[in-house]
Amino acid sequence: MGLKLTKLSVNTQRAVEFARNRFFLAGLQKLVGKVADRIKVGQQQINFNFANNAANGFELDSELCVNFTSKEIGSLAFSVSQSAIDNAPPAISKTALRIVLRYLSAKGLPEEGQEVILDLSSRIGWLKTQGHNIASLRITRSGANSVKVEFDYATIEAKKPESFPPQAPALSELISMEGSGYSVEEIEIEVNEHGESYRGVRYEPRIPRPGMPTIVGLAGMGHVFVAWDKVAKIMAGTFGIPFVTFGIPGHFGDLNNGVNFEMFSAYASREYAESLRNILGEVARIYPEDQLALVAHSMMFPISLRALTLDQEKRFGSAQKLNGKVSHFVPFAGVGTSHFRTRAKYGFALQATLNVWSIMRAKAFALSPHSAWSSFFNKRLSPTELVDFWKTYQPESGALVKELVLGALPTWFGRFSFSPEINIGTPKVTVLLGAEDALIHEASGIEAASFFAKQGLVARFRAIPGLAHDAMITDSEVLAAEIAEIVQSSA
Repeated sequence: MGLKLTKLSVNTQRAVEFARNRFFLAGLQKLVGKVADRIKVGQQQINFNFANNAANGFELDSELCVNFTSKEIGSLAFSVSQSAIDNAPPAISKTALRIVLRYLSAKGLPEEGQEVILDLSSRIGWLKTQGHNIASLRITRSGANSVKVEFDYATIEAKKPESFPPQAPALSELISMEGSGYSVEEIEIEVNEHGESYRGVRYEPRIPRPGMPTIVGLAGMGHVFVAWDKVAKIMAGTFGIPFVTFGIPGHFGDLNNGVNFEMFSAYASREYAESLRNILGEVARIYPEDQLALVAHSMMFPISLRALTLDQEKRFGSAQKLNGKVSHFVPFAGVGTSHFRTRAKYGFALQATLNVWSIMRAKAFALSPHSAWSSFFNKRLSPTELVDFWKTYQPESGALVKELVLGALPTWFGRFSFSPEINIGTPKVTVLLGAEDALIHEASGIEAASFFAKQGLVARFRAIPGLAHDAMITDSEVLAAEIAEIVQSSA
């Protein structure tokens, strides 16, 4: 008899839960419809008060309120970006709200300081457009029992390598040319008597800190020099440290150098290294009193190694030599060379393996918008912000991408790609890596620092908590403070 009563009790509880769930889903569907109507007319901010139903302006189903208040969620602020209002079909906005409400119903309040990002892109793969559809929900806690949700959506066209050479916009279209505590100057870097020149920019502090080197920011594969803009302005405006960055062939840097697509597609690390060595030599000539601290992002790490080694070996005709002016070398999120492997994260290694045939055949290669969003930024940029980055992102030469793939293979394979013995002089070396880098494993940074130490250089490794591969964009304040600490501590 007791067993029968227990079964009856369990079945009754299941029936009650089933009924509640149906009421909750019905209330959820009504709410989604009401909100979709408001989004249609351009309302960007919609607030719900589950604890005080009368404050909503329209009545919510009681089961809906009970469900959320039982999860300690008293209110929800749901905001929709202008891009989502302008471009997302109504069904997408409904899907976004339905997903986030179900998520919060199941998970409850996020932890204090926690940021949850839900990628909706796979949910809208059915939507046929001229580009890649990127959609995200960003969920944060905004009070003791309050939640803030931001919905954003964008459609981004993939890069077409054959569109090279890129049309370089005016610098004022890419960055703001003035700000508090610093000035911005566009510079032309002419590297030889044949008129080969590159475009650069210097951020000058209004109150410079004495004894500081000039930071030289080198942007990684597919990136252009303005990727360093946020960090450069913090370095100059907050820390009083000058910052220089510049373009390289095919990346908004060329000034009438006549590089066509066929020439660009053959650019490997040696060709880039020769250009970089010449540019650095000219920067040293333009600013003769400055020591230089090189911060080399991603693929610019091995290219910088070759450039500095070339500087030790030969003069390149009339090119200016650095002559020991590089006081610091700071690889950030760097990939490997023949002397140590690129220890890639699983996702990156899988993508490279699946696409190895097309990579090895391509004359130029670019990530898809969604791959860049995941790999560079850990999806922390909003789709609208990703659109801004995409305006400057460039396909990379096929020859260089092949070297990147080879650099991730065992060392003896890598020697086909990166062959020279390394001699970079005697700068202080700090190898930095974001602990949340989606591409590069921490082992790469440890091996790199060990390699420099074995060469007799002062070298250390630091993994910075929370940082992504492109931290100069996602976490510019943290990265700028880290770089400032490196140069200040040894000034």
